[in-house]
Amino acid sequence: MAIPVIATLIMIARDLIVDVIRLIAASQNRILAANIFGKIKTVLQMVAIPLVLLNDWPFVLFDGEVNIALIVVYLATLASLLSGIIYVYQNRDVLREPNKHERK
Repeated sequence: MAIPVIATLIMIARDLIVDVIRLIAASQNRILAANIFGKIKTVLQMVAIPLVLLNDWPFVLFDGEVNIALIVVYLATLASLLSGIIYVYQNRDVLREPNKHERK
């Protein structure tokens, strides 16, 4: 089973964006906590990976028409996209350039 390229790109892009925001926050001596949406994304990815590697086993034994692994990959992609948007929105102040009064 092949994972769709768009799903892979969305997940990688989200993780890179979140890492950049965390690095910028760290340079400002700030710590950004993970939120529940990122945790849901991680759980879905951790479920999708073995399903893909096992080629949708054991579900393929019951019904060959529905690809559970692909459904979980798409759910993980959706969760990744939503959690990334929420993370950027919640931490948008990290990305703003500090004004003259806020500089040390």
